[in-house]
Amino acid sequence: MRELGRDSTSLHLAVDAAGPVHLLLHTAAFPGWQLEVDGKPRPLVGSSPEDLVVVDLDGGSHELWLRFGPTPLRTASAALSALSVLLLLAGGHAAGAASRAVRHARGPNRLVASMMQVVISLPPP
Repeated sequence: MRELGRDSTSLHLAVDAAGPVHLLLHTAAFPGWQLEVDGKPRPLVGSSPEDLVVVDLDGGSHELWLRFGPTPLRTASAALSALSVLLLLAGGHAAGAASRAVRHARGPNRLVASMMQVVISLPPP
């Protein structure tokens, strides 16, 4: 077995085996890890009780990739975070516009503009 490459989110191995082999990789079988053997995806299997990644291979030469990728939950969380930033930016812009309206309003309009600023600044229920 030769390590062809490694970083924080991937492991690339070349395995030459005379017969069937049972590999126990020192990586937790955590959601997001994706296993590929000889260019084909394989289901991720964890050992017991350590829950480390286990790979069973037939004899011969094999190329193994273990990569950490997105999960549906991580993708949804990233989208929600981006949406939150956009809403915060939009809210800051609206509050700034209301503040400018209060500064420039005269007479009764100043009271209405001030009330609008309070309504815009209130958090949603």
